[in-house]
Amino acid sequence: MIGRGVFQNLMVFRPDGAEFRNLSTERKLELLRFHLDLFEATWKDTRPYAVMKKFFKVYISSIRNAAELRMRLVETNSFEEARIALDDYQAGLKEYSSPAPTEAANS
Repeated sequence: MIGRGVFQNLMVFRPDGAEFRNLSTERKLELLRFHLDLFEATWKDTRPYAVMKKFFKVYISSIRNAAELRMRLVETNSFEEARIALDDYQAGLKEYSSPAPTEAANS
């Protein structure tokens, strides 16, 4: 039985044995966006957005500042708000990982 095991490794059915936790943060967020798009396209008129919230933790549990992002995502009320939260998070990552400008670059 696989049951909740899929929530520990979204790639559990891959024949190559790859594990979700080994993916880059960028790839995990890309897959979360894909899940948002797919859920919206499939269930928008029949299932409430709130159902999607239970999946957020699966995608972001092992990334930097996961608790803060998860809190922000859980507070969203629409697919668009979730996408904005992800955009803001990724913009912050880019700022954080960008090297500081050097004096030579400022001259």
